[in-house]
Amino acid sequence: MAIYTHKLEVCVSNLDLGSQAVWDWVAEKYPNVRLRRWGCLGWCHRCIHGPAVLMDDDTYLEAPSAEELFARVESYLREHGEAPRPGAAS
Repeated sequence: MAIYTHKLEVCVSNLDLGSQAVWDWVAEKYPNVRLRRWGCLGWCHRCIHGPAVLMDDDTYLEAPSAEELFARVESYLREHGEAPRPGAAS
């Protein structure tokens, strides 16, 4: 059984706006992050506008592009002590 140190959640309606790419990058670089997809995260008024994720149940992150959102997610993870998988592509 995997031990997860953080959780990243996405709304399925937001996947095409860029959160799917962020999901894929996190899955590759941070295997200790639990990934969850939900029908709704309760942030509809914000998540319909661009890529967004919910970290650890209480930190909503959004950005104008998937690349910028991944940078914010990565910054969040590093600030909270998470290191990328050794050998993971940058």
